[in-house]
Amino acid sequence: MTGLLKFGILCDIELRWTTTPFLSQTDSESTHRTFGDSWLGTEIRLHRQTTALPTMAFSYALKLPSATTEYGLGTGKVDYSFTFAASEQIWHSNLDVNFTHYLIGRPEVSGFDQNQQVAIAFSRPIHGRLQFAGEIYGNTRLNGLTPGFVSSLWALSYALSPRLIIDGGFEAGLTNGGPHHHAFAGFTYSIAQLYSHGRQKN
Repeated sequence: MTGLLKFGILCDIELRWTTTPFLSQTDSESTHRTFGDSWLGTEIRLHRQTTALPTMAFSYALKLPSATTEYGLGTGKVDYSFTFAASEQIWHSNLDVNFTHYLIGRPEVSGFDQNQQVAIAFSRPIHGRLQFAGEIYGNTRLNGLTPGFVSSLWALSYALSPRLIIDGGFEAGLTNGGPHHHAFAGFTYSIAQLYSHGRQKN
């Protein structure tokens, strides 16, 4: 179970906290559970979409190793991610391209392993409040034990209200080393508009 809390401190700057409040893994002997790792970071919009250029943003995040290291549930090391993102609205659809560079702390020794991820995602309204989204992404090799792979995500979302959206879908790995097929579900809720009273009406 994973959650993401976002807070827009300024129009083009937001803070992000990604956490895994519950992580469970079952092996041949038993089931192991823990509070997972957390990521703290920020995203900064560098450019708004124009006729010539898409929306562009940069984000940075660091992982706080809060998961237990027993049974391989956590590494106990700090990780970093640096992402450049571009987004364009085309023919009533939204196209997103992300490039991320990861620094992953080595569990047994000092230093970092490094790899990159490229993700291409698109979303499009189907009918009314129903929307379809898909993503193809791939990671380069991290180290000798973690090869590169390509995977895909496919999902539907439905807006129950302007502030509450539910979604669900599945992931299918496309190459060896990719995630096993699995389903997921979740929701997005807009908690509050904290700056509404301070804005001037045009």
